[in-house]
Amino acid sequence: MKKKQQFGKEINYNIADRGSWLHIKEGNWSWLYVTKDFDFQSNNTVTNLSKELKVEITNISRKNMFDLLNHFNIKESKNVFNKQSV
Repeated sequence: MKKKQQFGKEINYNIADRGSWLHIKEGNWSWLYVTKDFDFQSNNTVTNLSKELKVEITNISRKNMFDLLNHFNIKESKNVFNKQSV
């Protein structure tokens, strides 16, 4: 998990071959985005974040995740399109 401050928001994210997630927090407001291909079984961080912060998980496409990461100037955003080798 990586952290960043941008536009007065706290941003936590992880970009992986088995799906990516992005958490944005601003004051009392919080958003949690997960790519549709995210493997919840291999990563409990997102489930724990959702329960801890009482925020609903929003499933989005890789393209939308790419756009959000670019908006927050996260350089690894292109890695969202990497897929796990089968």
